[in-house]
This record gives sequence, structure tokens and C-alpha cells, in this order.
Amino acid sequence: MMLVTAITMVFEVQTPYAAVTTGSGKVVESRELPDAQAVSVYGTYKGKNAKRIPIITYHRVVSDKQKKKGVARGSSLYISQSNFRKQMRWLSKHGYRSISCQEFRLWYEGKIKLPKKSVLITFDDSRECIATYAFPVLKEFGMKGTVFTIGHGVINSNKSSIKLKDMAALQENYPDVEFQSHTYSLHKHFSKKGVYARVQKDAAKQAKYFGFDYIAYPYGYSTKAMRNAYRDSGIKLGFAYGDNGYATRKQGRYQIKRIKVYGNGSMSQFRRWFK
Repeated sequence: MMLVTAITMVFEVQTPYAAVTTGSGKVVESRELPDAQAVSVYGTYKGKNAKRIPIITYHRVVSDKQKKKGVARGSSLYISQSNFRKQMRWLSKHGYRSISCQEFRLWYEGKIKLPKKSVLITFDDSRECIATYAFPVLKEFGMKGTVFTIGHGVINSNKSSIKLKDMAALQENYPDVEFQSHTYSLHKHFSKKGVYARVQKDAAKQAKYFGFDYIAYPYGYSTKAMRNAYRDSGIKLGFAYGDNGYATRKQGRYQIKRIKVYGNGSMSQFRRWFK
């Protein structure tokens, strides 16, 4: 296994992660601010507090040409870059503020207020096409994004995954993008491997290389044993997946709802979550 050579870097507050080896041996280390400092940074909103927040989820963002071909054409997991841009433009035009996982957690815990027009934009699987086609659009409209990462794909530079060697440059070029956990190697048939010990072992392997603070369950599936394993592993929040509805403070800490954005859906279907 080859790791990136350790280097010395200076980080801005807005840059939460860096794809370099650290003194702890981690490849990507959490740069989440201490909560007290984060509250002073993020807790400046004085208006009415949001009662619910849409957490929207994508899997693949591809070129318009790719969307018209093969599996991408009919699959709801693939959205064209032009449609993704339309959605981000609409959010920007209508005054939506994108937030990080830490901002969401602080709101969830009642430590900060967030405007009604807040949105958490997430991507599952850490596919390379997300970096290629989604990151530039996020930057274009000043949006934050969270990529839930399959650890072994990054470490082993799997063909379709974001590559380890590219992560430092991605963080430098897109400082408002953060990486979080989508398991280390339990993504496939996740529901069949949900026993406490196996999940905790996988979480420990993810923690060995990455400083992730949040988990998005593959397929949105979780059991009490899984949730307990992530809690005991130091994960701060766990996110589900599907057409489940808004995230609220009444949901369990490891059962936060997210909303699937369908790749073949219309703008009216997208807009219905922003009322």
C-alpha cells in the first residue's frame, strides 16, 4: 500500500481536510473546528431558526453526452452536469445557503441557528465523475459539498474512484468540499454485514487512514447494532438515504434523513423539497 509522502502545508479555516500523510499516519485527517470555535464562526445568523433542513444526495454527475448513453441513460443514479448546474443555479438564485456537516450537527444539537433556506449537499461513493463534473459547478455557485467516501477505493486507487494522489489538489482547488465516510469496504452487501463487531472493525480501518466524523450508510440501511458500532467508534452523526424527507432535530443522531435526487427527475420534482 502506497501512501502520499508527508509534506508541510498551511491550512485555511475553510479547508477541512488534506490528502497527505500526517504525524498520526492518517491519509486524510479531520480539520473540523473545535465546537466552541465553530459556534463563533458559524453561529452568526440572527433570523428565524430553521425547523427542518433538506439534505440532498447524488451518486453520479456525468457529462451530458455520457448521460445519453449506456447505463447512465436510464439510471436514476446518474444526473447530467447541465441538470446539476440548473439545480445549483436555482438554489443560488433563490437564496439557499449550503452548509457543512459540522454546521448541520451544531444546528441539530441546538448550538447554532441556521436560516430556513439552508441545504446540505451530499454525494455518495466518491466516484471520480463527482470531482470532474460536480466540483466545478459547486465552486461556480459558491456551494459547499460533502462526499461520502468508500475508503478502500481511495486507498487502492480503484478505477472509478477519486484517487488518493489527487485528493490534496482537490482540497486546494475546492476548499468548500469535505470528505466523510461511506464505510471502508462494507459498501457491497452492507445489509448482510451489519453485525456490531464487523461494522466496528470496518470503522476502525476507516479511522486508521481517515479522520472522518460522519457516516452515510450504504443504501441507507442500518440496524441498532450498526448504529451502536458507529457511535462507539466516535462517529458523530449517521445519515440514511432515500426519498425519506427532511432532516429534523427530532430524528435519532444516527438516523438522520436524506433525500435522493433522481437523475432523470424534473426541476419541479427537485423544487418540491424547497418550500
